[in-house]
Amino acid sequence: WQEILASSLFRVYTNCDIIGVELCGAFKNVLALAVGMSDGLGYGANTRAALISRGLVEMAALVVAGGEWAVTCWGLAGLGDLLATCHSSLSRNWSVGNLVGKGLSPEEAQRSVRGIAEGVQTVAAVVEAAGGLVELPIAQAVYAVLHEKAAPVALTERLMTRRWRDETEAWSDFGVKPSQ
Repeated sequence: WQEILASSLFRVYTNCDIIGVELCGAFKNVLALAVGMSDGLGYGANTRAALISRGLVEMAALVVAGGEWAVTCWGLAGLGDLLATCHSSLSRNWSVGNLVGKGLSPEEAQRSVRGIAEGVQTVAAVVEAAGGLVELPIAQAVYAVLHEKAAPVALTERLMTRRWRDETEAWSDFGVKPSQ
């Protein structure tokens, strides 16, 4: 397929971690909702960068919990698609999140956006599947806003009041040994 689809204007990469690629593709929509909410609340580029960076850690935790490769998250299916989805006003998930952040209900926001924001249902499936076994604070905050009627600012409060920790704390779960 790579040879058939590739051209001088379209570069194609392959990845044999099919389930990891699928998990990345689904979870990036959840993170785009979070970034959209943050943008709708008027937070800036630093908050966006923090959500994307920490969201990538959550994505890797989910992928590894599914028995797949964390390194898939660092490629096009993970970080590449995550950046595109979180930085585009054409993203349905970002748009729904943005409207929720600006005060619309999740239902009103979904009706206002053309097409389906897959992340709205995906976040419920992810939180249920993780069942508390995988730490997914951003996904859980998005779930609370979209499915438990929490105020969008609860996303911020929930994330900012978590216990303090070292950024590298979870990296050993992905086979990385942080230097001491």
